[in-house]
Amino acid sequence: MVLKSQREELMHKVSLLFNGKLNILINNVGTNISKPTTEYTAEDYSFIVSTNLESTYHLCQLAHPVLKDSGAGNIYNSFYLNDVKTLEVVNSRTPLGRPGEPEEVSALVAFLCLPAASYITGQTICIDRGMTINGFSFQ
Repeated sequence: MVLKSQREELMHKVSLLFNGKLNILINNVGTNISKPTTEYTAEDYSFIVSTNLESTYHLCQLAHPVLKDSGAGNIYNSFYLNDVKTLEVVNSRTPLGRPGEPEEVSALVAFLCLPAASYITGQTICIDRGMTINGFSFQ
């Protein structure tokens, strides 16, 4: 959701649909341009920042009132590879050697939204099939 108006419309619909309350916001937007950073143009950089940072930040701002009104609002950010070649390289460098399944991630997210997990705040929990053990390298 690169356009501000799209994000505003989404949060308006969410607020109406859930009676002004929201328990969870999952930011799963992101993109990359597969070329050396030194070859990025100003337009490339602007597109990446607009998509990956600005849209996530703005959506969090827009969602804050309805998350707060729920009394138990949670925000989660995700990372997903959709480039087949990059995914193959990443899978070859991870102990599990395969992409994660949605239920492998959703179970943890669901738990973190429960009252039983209310003392877990401000954490980064990597569900990455062991990629962090190999130092995040894609090569």
